Amino acid sequence: ARRIVLATGVEDSFPDVDGFFEHYGASVFHCPTCDGYEARDRRVVAFGWSEHVAGFALGLLDWAAQVTVITDGSHFEGDAACEAALARNRIPVLEDDAVELLGERGSLEGVRLRGGDTVPCELAFFSIAHRPRTELATFLGCALTGEGCIVVDEDQQTTVPGVYAAGDVVPGLQIVQVAAAEGAVAGVRCALSLRGQPAGPDAPEPGPDTHAELEPGE
Repeated sequence: ARRIVLATGVEDSFPDVDGFFEHYGASVFHCPTCDGYEARDRRVVAFGWSEHVAGFALGLLDWAAQVTVITDGSHFEGDAACEAALARNRIPVLEDDAVELLGERGSLEGVRLRGGDTVPCELAFFSIAHRPRTELATFLGCALTGEGCIVVDEDQQTTVPGVYAAGDVVPGLQIVQVAAAEGAVAGVRCALSLRGQPAGPDAPEPGPDTHAELEPGE
């Protein structure tokens, strides 16, 4: 290939809970920015244990009536400020294993804990970990940021000439609208580079302008 666009995205870590994938995409989501509105006036569970889950859960309160953090058996890693913010907003943190999601797909009823309790909820979100899928980019010699994303310029071109990247695998907001826009930029710049435009310093000579051969109106 003379040009490559990498759109390999990220790989998410999922909670190890029975019934998770039965509800995933219907009542269980990973992005409050994309799916938080559906949580309006509803009871929500947030799976996670890192310090980032505090902001994640607080953000869900923009819509949700109630949010409960379940660490799935791990110790909550947030500091005293995180704990105070959660307590101030009445968001409990349960350091217990989540055993099972209850209810039918599209109608989540709650989360059963190993200790025997059930946390009622209608939606669940998770914030555990995800990593950019950069194996191919690394193989090609593309530079990565400190966070492990692919370095790109304003044209979405990586540090390797002729290789472009777009979407969640590059730095920036990880939402579908941004990914689509970056993909459009990468695709256009790729195409222009093949026609001798300055977006690609090693581009071949421009192809023939077929439109010049048409009469007006044709």
